[in-house]
Amino acid sequence: MKMKDLQEIRTDLHLLMDYEVVVFGSYASKKAYSRSDIDIAVLTKKRDRTRCIEIWTEMLGKVPEGYDLKI
Repeated sequence: MKMKDLQEIRTDLHLLMDYEVVVFGSYASKKAYSRSDIDIAVLTKKRDRTRCIEIWTEMLGKVPEGYDLKI
């Protein structure tokens, strides 16, 4: 996978613009390599576990390959 810059990541994750999104892991620490996935934490501020699972399910297949979403 080609290394992405922050603007490309923002574009890829435009469906999540209603939430706070945090990049963590090797991309955040600038230790990523070409086969690294991009670890993303989506902060929903929802305490309802069922709703968080629904949000995650809604994003399946919509977020491009190469991202690892945590909600």
